[in-house]
Amino acid sequence: MPRSPRRDFRIGIFIAGLMACLAAGAARAPRAAHLTLGVRAGRTIPAHFTGFSIEVFSAAHRYIGPAGNLNLGFLRLMRNLGQGTLRIGGNSSDESCWQPHLAPRPRGCHYTITRAAVRGWAQASARTGWGVIVGLNLAQNAPAWMETYARTVAAIMRHTPRSHWLGFEIGNEPDIFSRHRLYDHVSARPKNYSLSDYEKDYRAYARALRSHPATAQAPLYGPAFCCGWLAHGLAPFLGQVGHKNLNVVTVHSYEMTHCGGHHPTIRQLLSPHRMAAMGARFKQEAQVAHAAGFPIQMGETNSISCQGENGVTNAFAETVWGLHWLFLNARAGMRALNFHEGGNYRGRGYFYDAVLVHLRHKTRGVSRRTQVYRNQVWPLYYAMYAFARHAQGRALLSARFAAGAGLTAYAVRGRHATTVFLLPGRRAQAAHVVIPAPASHPARILYIRAASLASRQVTYGGARFTSAGRLTHAPRWHAVRANYGQYRFTLPAAAVGIFTVPNK
Repeated sequence: MPRSPRRDFRIGIFIAGLMACLAAGAARAPRAAHLTLGVRAGRTIPAHFTGFSIEVFSAAHRYIGPAGNLNLGFLRLMRNLGQGTLRIGGNSSDESCWQPHLAPRPRGCHYTITRAAVRGWAQASARTGWGVIVGLNLAQNAPAWMETYARTVAAIMRHTPRSHWLGFEIGNEPDIFSRHRLYDHVSARPKNYSLSDYEKDYRAYARALRSHPATAQAPLYGPAFCCGWLAHGLAPFLGQVGHKNLNVVTVHSYEMTHCGGHHPTIRQLLSPHRMAAMGARFKQEAQVAHAAGFPIQMGETNSISCQGENGVTNAFAETVWGLHWLFLNARAGMRALNFHEGGNYRGRGYFYDAVLVHLRHKTRGVSRRTQVYRNQVWPLYYAMYAFARHAQGRALLSARFAAGAGLTAYAVRGRHATTVFLLPGRRAQAAHVVIPAPASHPARILYIRAASLASRQVTYGGARFTSAGRLTHAPRWHAVRANYGQYRFTLPAAAVGIFTVPNK
């Protein structure tokens, strides 16, 4: 029976529509991102690489707590990261005082350091295995007064079993002392304060510490430059101060700032060009320190200075940024990195904190009042945890996607497995990933995910961290099998992938 012209017409319309749908689907399908992995291992990331820098007041009253009332949830969050360094300092280093009535400028003492606070830091070190760096007040410019505090710290640390005291950092960001209003409209130093002036101040503090048996052998950290002198003053300072008066170089860095009315965006935060420039800068700073024979540490850092940017630094974009930042510093040759925690210092909220600590007070008995802590784990901590769990103590490998992939990869090799971190670009779109399979070993992948780069809710293998510092459940890994010499899988939108495969 001959076909109906109308029936042929309908079939043609159906086939044309089907082909159009297939073509549209192919246009929307993610482009394959091919990864090239290096075979030669490079620098090994130190096992203690990831750490915290916390303002003095915030460490004493929120993150660590005083002796006898420690924030045990935050200490567990520290232990989750393995061994690390806890730096007590920041702007508050030069605004906090031991025995403030004896300070040359008592009005500059916005916080009084107590024995209970120092004992709390020592007990935190003993419970976590972390080393503690204690910042000293340089702004007061009083070496003898400061030395009494240093002796107290040394004594408490040494008499606390299992505590690990790393030494003292002298001052905080002296390169902006002349324009930083530390003392309620009074600058810490005059406008013509120079690098040579700072060298004299630093030497006076170092002599005071070296003159007493309790602190004579204490390792000294510095110069904690951040800005004006970092580019051209680091090498001259190291050449002048010498190894007798300095043990570890510390520098500070923030990618952008909120100061001056700036409002950085997620797109700016994750700019590949800015990341490349910052990586080159870190490498140059490390080369200067190493050439002078010093190890170097990123003593204080975060994404956007002046408390961060709401909706940017407390979002999933900060998780992605944090992993970039950790790898850039590790590749540059830093021996450790301390992410800074403001913690409502001087009544200001901080949007870049890895952990936000909420307080309430509870009365026990007639007069005893204790602090109760609630720890809110923010996006940056998920980057710190992933890096500590899967990158620290392993050797760096080169990893590169083909141009136009829209992804970034970092890779490390351990004794038993190779791990690749797959980071989304600024659009955070889904992508088909292709990784060469040298053997038929089954691999697996874990996802750190959010609804979008702007989302504040982050999961690690589907789990979240509680206030007590524990994951809600065991993270979920997904099996990835090799086919025809390749691993193929889809990296979801707004996700970091941690792909691991056994070594040959």
